[in-house]
Amino acid sequence: MAEKKSPRFILFLGIAVGSLLLMGFTALNLSAPENNQSFVSQIDDVCEGHQCLQETSPTDWNSSSSTEVKSANKPKPASADFPFATNSMQAQVMRVADLYESQMHYPKYSYPINTGNLDQFIPNQHIASALPLVGTGLGENASLTLNLDKFNYFWGDTIVPVAALVLGENDPQITSARFTLISESGKTMATVEQPTIKQTQVIAEIPLSTVGTSDEQDYFLIADVSSAHSGDRYEVRTSLRIGHMVGEITGVEKSDLEGSHLLIPVELSLEDEGYYLISANLYSEQGEPLLNLSHKGKLSKYDDQITLKAHYSALSASGNEGPYKLGNFELKKLPSKPGDSTGFGKVPDSTFSVNGFPFKEFDQTPYSNPQAEARVEFLRTLSNAQG
Repeated sequence: MAEKKSPRFILFLGIAVGSLLLMGFTALNLSAPENNQSFVSQIDDVCEGHQCLQETSPTDWNSSSSTEVKSANKPKPASADFPFATNSMQAQVMRVADLYESQMHYPKYSYPINTGNLDQFIPNQHIASALPLVGTGLGENASLTLNLDKFNYFWGDTIVPVAALVLGENDPQITSARFTLISESGKTMATVEQPTIKQTQVIAEIPLSTVGTSDEQDYFLIADVSSAHSGDRYEVRTSLRIGHMVGEITGVEKSDLEGSHLLIPVELSLEDEGYYLISANLYSEQGEPLLNLSHKGKLSKYDDQITLKAHYSALSASGNEGPYKLGNFELKKLPSKPGDSTGFGKVPDSTFSVNGFPFKEFDQTPYSNPQAEARVEFLRTLSNAQG
């Protein structure tokens, strides 16, 4: 007869599995990033020392608790010795183990990407807001959309919002529109009363250089639109961020080879000391996405260069020895204490040429992650346990 596990032992297993599942589910959810946060910022913005998890837009986190009700008909676990109550939980543990196993062959600072998941690695994207116009007589598929060219702006940038009537059965023109920029606290920052109207589309320009700066970062832009259809007015809003520039990426130096890594020096100029995340995407010369490269660490305002590293394991998986293009840069200053906001830096819109090296010149030792391997082994052992 198998020895019965003590409640303390089962509690320990439960805590361990819970911690691993939390980390695993966080990684699993990376395929659907919230709002405008890039894949890199999600995988890297975990609390390390004094660094805190970052949000992408104002979010309310609600927690709920439930009280267990005792019942004679309450189903019992399949085994009192097994830490999983259902086969569903066991399947989720296996899924997390599979995720770790698929990712442990590449360092997260040099991670393979492809066309199918490229959107997850494009920083500073704005997701258009849409207001369904069901029941307005414009058609069952009609809506009013509001879009921006990016999510994060700096004081001094110009916001160019575009509102459009996406029509169903009818074709009414926009007759008037107004754009209003307000802060999260409700303060009106700017109003545009006479934007440019082009039939079913309206475009405005809001130069932030003419708006008084603020320490607030979270804002809303509201589009109030009238159509020729019975003079109806519709309102749609979207969120954005406006902040002070924490630095700038100014260029890319010639790449070099060192051991298992292709080294790509990136020049930057920082306003202050802090904990920074710098990332970029490596493409083939033809534009095929290959790797997401990132560097995370503490920097001072006197540091004018960091090095992005492309690991041989990830490069060889792409099958491309170069030359390459480097683009989609992101520069973030992470908070130094709870309550601080994430800061952003100015990055180039263009790409830079990066020379490559024949794979035979690399140290071809495969990348290994003992910590991830241990997690996989632990999860599979638990999943296969029979009590």
